[in-house]
Amino acid sequence: MHRESTELFSHIQIEEVIKEYLPLQPIGENYRAKCPFHHDSDPSMVVSPKIGIFKCFGAGCGATGNAASFISKYDDIPYPLALAQLAEKIGKPHLAPKARAKEFSNVFEINEFALSLYSNTLFQKDSISENARMALRDRRITQETAKLFQLGYSPNNWTWLANQHLDNELLEKANLIVKTDAGHYRDFFKNRIIFPIFFQKKLIGFTGRTLGVSDKIPKYLNSRDTDWFKKSKLLYGWAQNVQEIRRQREIVITEGQFDVLQLHQRGIQNAVAVSGSYFGPDQANMFKKYVKKATIMSDGDKAGIDATIRVGEFLIERNIDSHIIHVEGKDPDDLARYKHRFNWDKLNNKYGYSFVEFCHEQKGLESTLKRISGHRNKLKLSQDLRRLSELSGYDEKHLEHWLTQYKKAPFTEDIKIDNTQLKLEDELML
Repeated sequence: MHRESTELFSHIQIEEVIKEYLPLQPIGENYRAKCPFHHDSDPSMVVSPKIGIFKCFGAGCGATGNAASFISKYDDIPYPLALAQLAEKIGKPHLAPKARAKEFSNVFEINEFALSLYSNTLFQKDSISENARMALRDRRITQETAKLFQLGYSPNNWTWLANQHLDNELLEKANLIVKTDAGHYRDFFKNRIIFPIFFQKKLIGFTGRTLGVSDKIPKYLNSRDTDWFKKSKLLYGWAQNVQEIRRQREIVITEGQFDVLQLHQRGIQNAVAVSGSYFGPDQANMFKKYVKKATIMSDGDKAGIDATIRVGEFLIERNIDSHIIHVEGKDPDDLARYKHRFNWDKLNNKYGYSFVEFCHEQKGLESTLKRISGHRNKLKLSQDLRRLSELSGYDEKHLEHWLTQYKKAPFTEDIKIDNTQLKLEDELML
C-alpha cells in the first residue's frame, strides 16, 4: 500500500463514510446494515470502526474492504478515484496516492482511464453533474443510450482532471489538459458533455459539448489534431453501429453526435456523424469498403447544405448512391427527438432528394454539373444528366457538351452555359 494511502486511512472513520450511503445500526463496538451489493432482507453487513473495514456475511455475497473499497463498489468508480474523493472529503487532497507513470504506457490507455472518470462523474447522482444529466434529459437521451455510447462529463472546474494525481505529462500529450504560460495545468474539456471517439478499437480522443452560455467559447470542442487524432478521419458512432452498417450495406451520415444518439433511439442504428467541413477521402474510402448507399441527413441551415453537398461529391467519386433528407431549419436531432413525431418513411418520401435534385435546387445548374463530373460510372452519370435535363429544361446533349468543356479544364474555366441555346421545352414547341 502507498505511504499516502496508509496515512489517508488513519484520518478516516469508516462508519462516518458509510453513514452517508446507508443507515447503520450500532451493535456493540460495530455497526450493521442491509448490504447494498445483493438483495438483503436482513442486515448482514457489518462495519468495524476498530479495524476500518466492512464485510457482508450474507449467503453468496461476501463483499468486504475498506472505506475506499466501499465507495468504489457502491458508486462503480475506479479505486484510485475513490481514494481521491476520500482525500478531498477530509480536506487533505495531497494524501491521495499519485498514479505512477508506468501505469499508462500510451495516450490510449490514459484516454480510457479518463473516460472512466468522466463517465462515472456523469452517472453519479450528485450536484456536480446535475446540469449535464438535465441537458441529456432535455434532449430525450436515455440513460441506456448514454451508457451504450459511453458518454461522460468533465466538471465545471479548471483543475478537476489535472488534480486526479495522474501522469500530467501524458494527460497533456493526450490533449486532456493544457499547460498555461505560468506553468499551471488546466482541464481542456471543462464543463462539457464528453463524447469518446474510437478508431480501430482505440480511444483516440474526445469531443466535448459545452454546458456554458458564453458566445466566446466554442459549442463543440475536439481533441487537437495529432498523429493519432485527425478530424478528417473522425466517424462518431462507427464503433457502436458498424455491425449494422455492414449488415445493411447502407449508412446514414449526419453532422452531430446528438443526431447519432437520437436516430439510434428511433431504430436507425446505422448512423455516423462527420464534420462536414473536415470530411475527406479517408472517411469516404471507409464507406466504400462497406456500403452501397448513403443517406445524408442535412442540417437545416446554409452550413449544413454546403456540408451535405461536399459529402455527396466524395460519395459520387466512389460510386456510392446518395440520398439526401433536408428539412429547412431542422437538424436530425430535432427531427428524431420526439418518438411520436418521428416517421422515417415520411422523411424519406416527403423531404428526400437525389444528389442532383438537391444540388440543383440549392446551387443551380452550373454548380451541379461541376459536382457530378466526378462520376466514375457512365451509366449513373447518364442517369444524373437525364434528371438534370428534366430539372433545368436544357437538352441532355447540351449538358453533356458543357460537362465535356469543364472536364477539359476544371480548374481554369467555368462552364460556359449559352443562355441563347433553346431549352428542351422550347425545342418541343417548334
